[in-house]
Amino acid sequence: MNKRFRIISSVVVIAVVLLAVIAVTRLALQGPTVPKKNLSTSITPGMPYVQGSQIYDGSGHPLILRGAMIESSFAYLHLWQMGRDPLLFLNTPTFHAMAQQWYMNAVRINISQWVYNTNPSVYLTRLDTAIQEANAAGLYVILDFHDNLQSGALRPYDDGMLHKTSLAWWHTLAQHYLNNPMILFDLINEPQYTSWNVWLNGNGGDVVGMKAVIAAIRSTGARQLIVLEPGRAGGGKTSVEGGWATFDPRTISNPSIVYSKHAYDGVITGNPTIWDKQWGALLHTHPIYYGEWAVLPTSFTISQCKGLTSTGGRFLGLRSSFCDASRHGQRCTGLLTHRIHLPGPAYSLSQGTGYA
Repeated sequence: MNKRFRIISSVVVIAVVLLAVIAVTRLALQGPTVPKKNLSTSITPGMPYVQGSQIYDGSGHPLILRGAMIESSFAYLHLWQMGRDPLLFLNTPTFHAMAQQWYMNAVRINISQWVYNTNPSVYLTRLDTAIQEANAAGLYVILDFHDNLQSGALRPYDDGMLHKTSLAWWHTLAQHYLNNPMILFDLINEPQYTSWNVWLNGNGGDVVGMKAVIAAIRSTGARQLIVLEPGRAGGGKTSVEGGWATFDPRTISNPSIVYSKHAYDGVITGNPTIWDKQWGALLHTHPIYYGEWAVLPTSFTISQCKGLTSTGGRFLGLRSSFCDASRHGQRCTGLLTHRIHLPGPAYSLSQGTGYA
């Protein structure tokens, strides 16, 4: 999704978005609420792994990840160039609030190869600090490559697809975090590949597919879970709309893969049948999760808030559909654009497992 808005207080954002998810869960999914006592934030030594449709932690216990995505200058070149320190938000107080007050055990952190390239040493040192503090608070970290103009990608690399240079980028990260069991690699956010064949294998030129990137990561000996998103290869008018309905899971043989998609449209007005179909043959057979999912009541895209009533808006703490223009100068989508991140094992959306 396009990132039009700057970061506000991460703890407030997490709280607001979590409320949105709870509201959607109760009103739309009608799935069972998971008791807080089951939302353990403890981390077990050893690499998580996949068996069938389930993720397991290093000790062989079923692992359900729940958390939030927090944006920062790690993924936005203009913020980095302005001197905005990503550790202003990605720090111990934030991570402790996530783990201890919201019972989360995961944080999705957006990163950028292009921001990294401006000063690799400083970038990696700060990213190390954020990851170490998140891990210490009991959070798994999903490193998500935002590869677009806002992240600093210039032609020909601004096409929303991975290129050969990104093989080296992921190889570097995998080698650097080789022995950290509390990291997952999300290869590219909302990719723009136009077909499954190119998504898998690249275009025979500079554009590379998922298979090549997976191989680059595994060549380091890294065994962390790898997250794949369908993007436009899955159909739809945008990379967010694309799903897995037409994907053949047999084309990916690596065992430690988790499949993800993003959902903004139809979160309230959709239904379990529609949601299940979007996962195609992956449903009940492979681990899946929503990397981004939210209700955006003041979005410029009407479908992203369709079905939200005034009662639901008040439940989310929204006084009106617009912000005070003198303070923000724009619609207040920023309140909810820091999406909740709700990964989990393979499940039917009709069961609501892993949602609240």
